[in-house]
Amino acid sequence: MFRFFKKRINTSTTSHEPLDGRTGHIGGIESLVLDDVRYFFGFSPNSDLVVSPLIADMEEMARFASRHMEQMDGLHDEAYWLQEASYAIEESELCSTPEERTFTSDALANFVAGLQQAVKTDSIVPGLSLESHLLYLLDAAGGWEAQNATDIHIETSIAIVAGEEEPAEDSSVAEHALGLLEALRVLVDAAPGNWSTLFAVLKAA
Repeated sequence: MFRFFKKRINTSTTSHEPLDGRTGHIGGIESLVLDDVRYFFGFSPNSDLVVSPLIADMEEMARFASRHMEQMDGLHDEAYWLQEASYAIEESELCSTPEERTFTSDALANFVAGLQQAVKTDSIVPGLSLESHLLYLLDAAGGWEAQNATDIHIETSIAIVAGEEEPAEDSSVAEHALGLLEALRVLVDAAPGNWSTLFAVLKAA
């Protein structure tokens, strides 16, 4: 992610603003795919924060980065960041496989429907799963505010509802499913800008 090219001064403008004033962060460009659309975003590993909205246009992502982001050797122009965005199509510093950063609204809606079913029936939903990478990105976009707003460990509760782990004696599958629905609502609500709107399907109706 941190490649060293000749430093260039930024003079560009962009219609996109950093999330919550997160400007000047040292980081790189990442991408994900939602419903067959690739979105780019800025990510700061040092701060463990998503710093930009989801941006579908690669050139606009480069303009955003040239204005609001830095690398370890300083500022760079759009041409530099356009190359970084092209790398982000094939490579990621945050996950190992393309599948971990590829999502569909239908699959996310089915996940929520599975949780609702578990609440009603207090029974497991075999095969229920949600990419942990998405949970991580939403929390990083929200500045980790959601992490302290729930009493459950999301991935453990998913495993319990899926029947991969047993709930504690004083809890039930339905309680874990209900906790997950609330945790997802908090997670999506805490994510600013189009992170919240594009992943609103994770909030139960």
